[in-house]
Amino acid sequence: MSKLESLATAFFDHMRSHPLPEPCTVALQAMRPEVEVQIDPGPTVTHLAGLLAWAATLERIEARWGHTRYGDLHISIQGHASSGVRLRVYGGIPFDDCHGLVPLDGEGYQGVTLDELRTLRDLLQDGEAR
Repeated sequence: MSKLESLATAFFDHMRSHPLPEPCTVALQAMRPEVEVQIDPGPTVTHLAGLLAWAATLERIEARWGHTRYGDLHISIQGHASSGVRLRVYGGIPFDDCHGLVPLDGEGYQGVTLDELRTLRDLLQDGEAR
């Protein structure tokens, strides 16, 4: 089986094994090897929930976030599926939607924990409920 076939098989097995939001883009990177998954854009809280749903299915997770020059908060979560394949799941939300809850200066990325992402989602969700 080729590297691309292995990555594709691992990705589809992972999707079948977990109730996950449908991605809008999937890229198979045979040279790394890695599967890149962009989740579907949508409302901020829903988007964060989708990223966290994917993260919950991965092991050995590393997450980063950064303020882009386009005014977004880009979030990238990398981990390994139970099959061992590395997945990088990413998306972005409008930085203004964070209402000052994300302390980033300028461009560049920094590490973030899943607890911090959950807290951001929960605080924004509570704000929507008011």
